[in-house]
Amino acid sequence: MNALLHLLHGDDALSIREKLASLKEAVQPPEVRDVNVAVFEGARLRLDELRAACDTVPFLAERRLVVVEGLLARMERRGQGRATEEGADEGPDLGEWTKLADLLMAVPPTTDLVFVEGKLQPNNPLLARVKPLAQVGQFPLPKGDELRQWIRKRAEGKGVRIHSRAVVALADAVGSDLPILDAELDKLAIYCWEREIGYQDVQDMVPHTREANIFAAVDAMLENRPGHALAQLSQLLQSGEPPGRLMGMVVRQVRLLLLAKELRAEGVKPDELGSRLGLHGFALRKTLEQEPRFTRPQLVEAYDILLKADLGLKTSAMDEETALDLLVADLCALSARR
Repeated sequence: MNALLHLLHGDDALSIREKLASLKEAVQPPEVRDVNVAVFEGARLRLDELRAACDTVPFLAERRLVVVEGLLARMERRGQGRATEEGADEGPDLGEWTKLADLLMAVPPTTDLVFVEGKLQPNNPLLARVKPLAQVGQFPLPKGDELRQWIRKRAEGKGVRIHSRAVVALADAVGSDLPILDAELDKLAIYCWEREIGYQDVQDMVPHTREANIFAAVDAMLENRPGHALAQLSQLLQSGEPPGRLMGMVVRQVRLLLLAKELRAEGVKPDELGSRLGLHGFALRKTLEQEPRFTRPQLVEAYDILLKADLGLKTSAMDEETALDLLVADLCALSARR
């Protein structure tokens, strides 16, 4: 029996983690599994350490598993490479890892070797050495129809039915953040017990749906779609959100869009934007998706309208719901003028 080499890579960290878990469970018998599974961080791994781990004889078992995390990505981070005297780029300096293919071909049949990576560039120098020798599993994040199909299958796997509107609402609210989707489906399965998960269940139980409604309402107001904006805000009002709080949420989102636009204009790197904005996960992703759709003058004028409306709400006898309706009308009118 030959050694099995695996390369698991892509944005879908949940599926990669589950595939790796199944490979670990295949190491038998269970009582000696911990001894026969070795995990290494590629950032600090040396070639001789990997060779020694692969050459180790299984303990009271037929096979052992060696897992290497992030080795190929480590080579991408080394930069664009060295220049020759003629000025040509030689590519990254792989050092001792130029011999990786030789090591892989010499892995004994009692060792299974798994490389676990995130998203890799096609020109990754180690990818070219590993790919021809390994069983490659590529795990991109599902989007659009694929994401909705993922939600349906995931729900079925948990023994629960889910309505098509609930699928769409969940996909729109959480996006392709699969670990959060999985956790929300667990929560919904318990909440709904033996009945079908419905649209209102997602609205009631998934926190991200409220954020999603705010994003959709801001989009609609700045794109002169008053009916859609009022519908999104109405759902939030029905869920118990006070009108004054909703206005504050709209103000905050437009302020974040302005700040994101300013930071991008200053050349702030994408991976730094989250910390600068004080956002992460779903809120960060949606803000960065939303920001390019609007101009800076449009956002500045919208922010001024919001601040005046907020001040008027606090200093007049107008009821909050009427003030919110007027705000929608003013922002849609701004969009129409522009």
